[in-house]
Order: sequence, then structure tokens, then C-alpha cells
Amino acid sequence: MLAAGSADYLYAFVAPRTGDPEAPSWHDGVSLPAMGLRTSLVGADALYQGFLG
Repeated sequence: MLAAGSADYLYAFVAPRTGDPEAPSWHDGVSLPAMGLRTSLVGADALYQGFLG
């Protein structure tokens, strides 16, 4: 949906990376064109939210 431009608003929950330290991170090569991006913690997870531009 991000690549197709089909989303207006982003809610992304990201859990801490565990396990293989060689595994790619969730943001490797990803650009988020979000305006007013906010980050908050929900337990041990991060919540990213903002309008996509």
C-alpha cells in the first residue's frame, strides 16, 4: 500500500528485534514520507503514526 500510494495515514507497530543479529531491520531500505510523524511506546513496542504525503 505504501508503494502504491493507497494509504493516507500510517499506524505502524514495531517490536524490538530479537534473535539473529544479522537479520534485516524493519526499516532497512524503507522511507516513510510521513508528515508530523509521532512515536510513542506501547509496552516494549514502538508505535509510529502520521499522515502520508
